[in-house]
Amino acid sequence: GMHLLLADPARRGPLPSWVDYYHLLHFVQKQYDYVFVDLPEIVNEATAELVRSARGVFVVCTPEVPSLKMAGYRCAELEACEIPPANIHIVVNRWKSSRLSIPDIEGILERPVFGAVPNDYSPVNHAIMDSQLVPEDSDFAEGCRQLARKLSGLPGVPPARSKFELL
Repeated sequence: GMHLLLADPARRGPLPSWVDYYHLLHFVQKQYDYVFVDLPEIVNEATAELVRSARGVFVVCTPEVPSLKMAGYRCAELEACEIPPANIHIVVNRWKSSRLSIPDIEGILERPVFGAVPNDYSPVNHAIMDSQLVPEDSDFAEGCRQLARKLSGLPGVPPARSKFELL
């Protein structure tokens, strides 16, 4: 139920322009309910226009102080590109409740955390090594489901299914 349009790292040439992004977005927004774009670290003229037109921009970081500081710089950079602060969100990857708490992270960033994906190294590493998806019952998978629910505006926890649903 998901399509990916991947970049070709072997293809060399000029960077895409805003017009290139515009044509692509104009096409895909008619085809899909949700469009996610993974951009490079550097915001240029073309990507700045792309993020200005987005409903939300997500800065992904890890719960280590250097990564959090870089996330803060990225948020400031996005605000300098005229992205409203309310459209800039933080997602913490590889989060462990035994390390920095979400309130601690929010204090460092001076902004709320939109979501956190737990550190679940072993299942993720095995999935990568086996070229498989992460097991559905892993903490990482559940964290991704929670994030997807929040992104789509669905309730955080799906309604419980009755054992007698078929009766």
